Amino acid sequence: TERLENPKFSGGNAEITLQSAYAQDEIPLSERTHLTVGVRQDEHDTFGGETSPRVSIVRDVNDKLTLKASYGHGFRAPTIKQVSPGYSFQTGKILIKSNPDLQPETNDALELGASYSNGKLNLNAAVFDNKVKNLIDTRLNRTLAGGVQEWLYANTDEAHLRGAEISADLPIHEGLKLN
Repeated sequence: TERLENPKFSGGNAEITLQSAYAQDEIPLSERTHLTVGVRQDEHDTFGGETSPRVSIVRDVNDKLTLKASYGHGFRAPTIKQVSPGYSFQTGKILIKSNPDLQPETNDALELGASYSNGKLNLNAAVFDNKVKNLIDTRLNRTLAGGVQEWLYANTDEAHLRGAEISADLPIHEGLKLN
């Protein structure tokens, strides 16, 4: 339960409740391959329920190379500060206001990755593709007297995030590692 006290609210406070349950299981498909499946159920008193599945498969090709693939669906409801009518906060010349019309954001994410380790050198690489609906962000609404910028929380209909991540670490001297 998220509770916010503010003298601008009717009754002086607002409250939002979110309940969630998550279950996950790892299933060995072979000695070197494992499937992980999971599901999360969210119940929000304002936005209702959302089921978010997750599945991943990991294959140890050999003792040095591991391949991974995963899919997951995510749900994020706006916070109480983002949706409570009349709520705002100011920091310097920026005023951020709530938006009672905000909708929850959802995300569908795919990731493919590989890890290599030969005992000294560790390499990791992954590519990802995330499609977000109703991304919660802030937008400049207007400039007020004194140059104060009024920003509002708002949904972006769709956002598409794609990319790659690469990391490595290598011990170069006792007690010293290059990342």
